[in-house]
Amino acid sequence: MCRPKKLSAAQLRRADKARPRIVVLAAKLRERVAAKTAINAKNLEALGTARLAKLLVEISAGNATAKRRLRLELAGAQSPAELAKELRKRITIIARSRSFVDWQGIRSLADDLETQRRAIVETVAKAEPAEAFDLLWRFMALASSIFARCDDSNGLVGGVFDAACSDIGEVALKAKADPTILADRAYKALIANDYGQFDELIGVLAPVLGQAGLEHLKQRMIDLSKRPVAKPAEKDRVEVGWSSAGPIYADEMAERSRVGAVRLALQEIAERSIDGSMALQRGTVTERLRDDHTGEMASARGRSGVSDVFAALVEDLQVHRRELLPKPAFDSFGGSHPLLSASRWPGSDGKGVRQLFA
Repeated sequence: MCRPKKLSAAQLRRADKARPRIVVLAAKLRERVAAKTAINAKNLEALGTARLAKLLVEISAGNATAKRRLRLELAGAQSPAELAKELRKRITIIARSRSFVDWQGIRSLADDLETQRRAIVETVAKAEPAEAFDLLWRFMALASSIFARCDDSNGLVGGVFDAACSDIGEVALKAKADPTILADRAYKALIANDYGQFDELIGVLAPVLGQAGLEHLKQRMIDLSKRPVAKPAEKDRVEVGWSSAGPIYADEMAERSRVGAVRLALQEIAERSIDGSMALQRGTVTERLRDDHTGEMASARGRSGVSDVFAALVEDLQVHRRELLPKPAFDSFGGSHPLLSASRWPGSDGKGVRQLFA
């Protein structure tokens, strides 16, 4: 049996010196091979269009999301109008769907929605901003029905609708939307803001609405504050839940929704107004108007000249646990009434809701 030749000390030293270079060369070789097989645009272009087309057909064969994406790309290649037509069809299909989507399918749903949103914003809006503007509103109209039938505990779907809401402002600028018509559209959205999908809408649209549009929206909200939800007869009331205080009725929920919509909208309008003095304070009605304050507010209209709108709105706010109350506007409502006393409104500087409730 042949025994291996024993290396000399010098040979061993040379081998030790060469080992790092060998390791480096091997690593570079692996990187070079990996770079050629990495899935990136450069490597895929080398396959050629015919080969890529065949691969896309094979890959999308069992993938509905991929097929929809390819259809959108093909429609967009024809024209923005054709893409818009395809998007409308898809939005209509989604709106009609009633199946529940659990946590396992939520990513696929979110990806589908994100595909529609990006196609509207990145392609249609560049060529047809008015068409994209209408498509975005149609897209946002999907939110309530989708949230009602999916488990979005990870926030994936919510993130898509948040992005779409932000997009509305930019596309509205491109489309040169009429401020009054836009304010009416925003009003309808805000009173149907069941899942908070339109929470940022006023801030997003403020640059397009301008002072005239904000004023129109403000007035519509003030009008809404004067129209409480009618309470049906006791036998006709519908229970929708239960609390420690007893049953929760549908008319109560509708009333709370109405008051909440008014409250949040007026706060946002105040914050976006040209006049910075229209800022609102956060507070709790039960803390601000506890005990005798409630009685004073109930008769405020007849005893101090406080505007009907102001008194009606604050009365409405009492049904909520956590409210936004305006700073007193002494110059509009009169500072003599105890409700408008600076001592009851910490931080008051004598400015406030003059324009908000003018």
